[in-house]
Amino acid sequence: MKRNLLVAGLTVCFLLVGDHGEAAKPLTKIANEYGKLLNQEISMLQTMDDLDDSLRRREFELEKLQGRRQKVAVHLLELEVRFEESTQKLLGTRELIQKRLMSIVMKHKTSGVDVLLDPQSSLRASLRERVLGKLLEDDKKRLKEYREELANYEIERSLLEKKRKELDELEKEVTRTRAKLDKDRSDRKNILRLVEEERRFYEKAYRDLSSAYEGVTGRIDRLKEWPNKKLEFGQLKGNFRLPMSYAKVVTPFGEKKNKRLGTSTLHPGLEIKSRGSESVRAVYWGRVAFAGKIHGYGTTIILDHTQGYYTLYSRLKRTLVKVGDIVESRQVLGTIGGNSVLGKEGTLYFELRESGTAVNPSPWFEE
Repeated sequence: MKRNLLVAGLTVCFLLVGDHGEAAKPLTKIANEYGKLLNQEISMLQTMDDLDDSLRRREFELEKLQGRRQKVAVHLLELEVRFEESTQKLLGTRELIQKRLMSIVMKHKTSGVDVLLDPQSSLRASLRERVLGKLLEDDKKRLKEYREELANYEIERSLLEKKRKELDELEKEVTRTRAKLDKDRSDRKNILRLVEEERRFYEKAYRDLSSAYEGVTGRIDRLKEWPNKKLEFGQLKGNFRLPMSYAKVVTPFGEKKNKRLGTSTLHPGLEIKSRGSESVRAVYWGRVAFAGKIHGYGTTIILDHTQGYYTLYSRLKRTLVKVGDIVESRQVLGTIGGNSVLGKEGTLYFELRESGTAVNPSPWFEE
């Protein structure tokens, strides 16, 4: 009976995170949409873990896309400035050439030019050639500059159009990714609401969570003992500190009642929240027996303190130790922040296991 209550307690954590953001949608319609989760072959925990993984991936992708979009937007602005400068320079050169051509036409109508071009003029032929050569050389230079500026203008325009298309594609990709992210969030909220309000989904979650709890128990039972080691964990009851600094217990170990569903369950661990730290610390020195993901728990570290005592730290965002590492008391194991279907966001889930069974950790910590 105690084991049944203990296993059932995991469902309380699951229910605590219910979100009523979809309240406007009829519950029966939501239940029909997610009815496949009631199939024996489908694990609700696995579905939630997959959703959490997808949410993290989508959030990371969206963050990267938004960063790229910002860089492209800045580059586009720089290109637009350069394009405007090229345009103005091109127009200026074109205007100068037009004026020069008009000047040549007008000069041909003057006597001075006629004299200059007249072979009977008193000016020496060499002077005439130098003047004509200089005029032609300047005109050729202006025409060459114009052609170069025109080519540069076309390059700048091509780059600008390409960058605008890139930004348009990024905008579309951001929109698609955000839509997928919103869909994942909606799915998660709907499933949690069903677990909270629909007995069929509650019972399915209960079975899955019971399996998860038993899975951890089986995992601990299969762990190889730490040879030739006997620590004094059992003799230090009442002297440990919480595994996070500036922290308090927000959900205690013990019996919980759900008035809506008329259930009484036992919460088999502690939910701990820190006011100013993300670091998760070992309550006592030991050996890392497990580090990885467990369905229903999220990223988890299990420490072996010998003589049947194990501490479990879950909902981690990052782990800093690996299996086999020997850790000291208060050593940082990782950081909080991982998603989990069990309970409140931003909390550490902590269990103390004695011979595989979860026991109340609170008496083990100092007042």
